Amino acid sequence: MDNGALKRNIEQRLSQFEADGAPYISSAAHSFERGEHKYKNKMSSASFKLKDIQGIVFGPSSTRFWLFRKHMITMDIKNFKDPKDVPWYSWECLSLQLKHRDVDIVIRDQENMTKLLKFLIYSMDTIDGEKGSSIPYQTFLVENLKKNKATDTSEEEIEFKVRHQLMKKTSLKYSILRIRQKISFMAFMKKMTIQELIL
Repeated sequence: MDNGALKRNIEQRLSQFEADGAPYISSAAHSFERGEHKYKNKMSSASFKLKDIQGIVFGPSSTRFWLFRKHMITMDIKNFKDPKDVPWYSWECLSLQLKHRDVDIVIRDQENMTKLLKFLIYSMDTIDGEKGSSIPYQTFLVENLKKNKATDTSEEEIEFKVRHQLMKKTSLKYSILRIRQKISFMAFMKKMTIQELIL
């Protein structure tokens, strides 16, 4: 898929996400049917718009997650082997920072977590979790590329390419954080330091 097609695909998904009738990140927004059972979900009072997100924090750093610490510390270490017995693992936690509150979520599926992170990184223009933090870098890189650009590359394509590349690099940083958290957990399960585990 070329850059033009990729850009159209991303912009189409963003506009669809923000379209009337689906502007919220919520557990439910519509009525739907599954099999013989019919479920009807209402918009939660805790719902919010994508543009309301000021920042993202990967991992269990928020107060709500820390409140679980006492419970998890008292758990038998054998229970940590079965995901069903553990409230969450650190790499499954994500906090969305709004203006007046935080929304803490747990995403068990790693692929879904990666997709959501990439979407948030791209739509928020972030490199460190704070909204708009990648914009100065985008401006700098675009200006440099404009000076050396090929004649068949439009300014719009350059801007999209820079934004997309920054999203990929930022997503990689979150993947490294996930790996570090998993290594720490492995050391914890073996009652070893990370140095002992690796060596």
